Amino acid sequence: MILLDMESTRNFMKQNTSLNLECRGLLRRSEVLKLTGLSKSTLYRLESSNDFPSAIQVSARCVAYRLSEIYKWLEGRN
Repeated sequence: MILLDMESTRNFMKQNTSLNLECRGLLRRSEVLKLTGLSKSTLYRLESSNDFPSAIQVSARCVAYRLSEIYKWLEGRN
């Protein structure tokens, strides 16, 4: 049996959570910011004015966005 320290466990969980979300067609907020080029404050402003797809609460401390909705939003901007 292999025991991992807390830091290794956190890193493992973070990587697997992202992979699991990607398999479901979901992106974490940080990934959405990279993809769209938006700042965090602009994302919040657009989301609150219903000009951006809403986030989905995945867990108590995790939100994600549907990749298909992000692509539609990006296509609509051009």
